[in-house]
Amino acid sequence: MSFLDLYMNNNPLITGSDEGGEPIATIFGVPFDATHSYKPGCRFGADAIRDSFNNIEIFHPKLGVDLESVNIEDLGNTRHTVVASEMIDMLKKITTELVANQKQLFILGGEHSITYGTYTSFPKETGYVVFDAHYDLRDEFADIRLSHASYLR
Repeated sequence: MSFLDLYMNNNPLITGSDEGGEPIATIFGVPFDATHSYKPGCRFGADAIRDSFNNIEIFHPKLGVDLESVNIEDLGNTRHTVVASEMIDMLKKITTELVANQKQLFILGGEHSITYGTYTSFPKETGYVVFDAHYDLRDEFADIRLSHASYLR
């Protein structure tokens, strides 16, 4: 049994082309916002991104790319949890399995802390660039060590 079978809800909303073949990208969502400090709701982000994707023009005339002809594999969302350590463990197992299968991943969140669970699955030489208004380098935030405000430390 795969960790994907154990942890994923198979409710994909983005469909790939009918042509079959190996997908060029694998997508999954992480509905998590348990350590938020302002307004909750980013747990709905993955589904909102999918909904927007399905309601925009998917042909790019400048690049000549029609996303309807691109094979994208959407695995759905991870199962919901409100425990940060459980989410990080689940993501590490899922992304380790997908990286081992050489999948090009797009992970939809969810709050910042999902990055910690995924990043540790990639090879050490993998680069990481963050664009954010905050450093997110605290040791803890609101007495929580695994938090959206401490995931980069």
